[in-house]
Amino acid sequence: MDKEHVTNFLRINDIPFTASDDAIREALARAMWHERDIDMAVLSMNDKEEEQKHVSANDSRGLFFTDVPIAPETLTSLLGVDVSVQNARNVAERNRSASRGDTSTVVILLTIFVSVILAFFTTLLLMYFYNIGPYYSPVENFNF
Repeated sequence: MDKEHVTNFLRINDIPFTASDDAIREALARAMWHERDIDMAVLSMNDKEEEQKHVSANDSRGLFFTDVPIAPETLTSLLGVDVSVQNARNVAERNRSASRGDTSTVVILLTIFVSVILAFFTTLLLMYFYNIGPYYSPVENFNF
């Protein structure tokens, strides 16, 4: 979070730079800022650079290297657009079941049925091609 961005916000809203942290938090909350962004803004206004770097490193680590779903509010604050995630649990459940290898019994039975039919017709075709089985013609039936 850039300190200049926060100071511009405070200047536009007629809030003194020396205002208390609570006053700054209240103004940012009224402007619909995300809670993490408010914390970062207060830290940047207090010139606690070490804490600010630590918080931003944790945020980036939590954003890019996690299996935990990201909240729509976080995406909204990062992208600057409203993000609506209605069926996130359904999508996550489908992805989990696909990764576990859950396959319906209909798909399994259909695969077995198609493979047996394919094997049967392949066998009949090879018997015809090599003249064996029902397609066998003995030599005595040939007219020389």
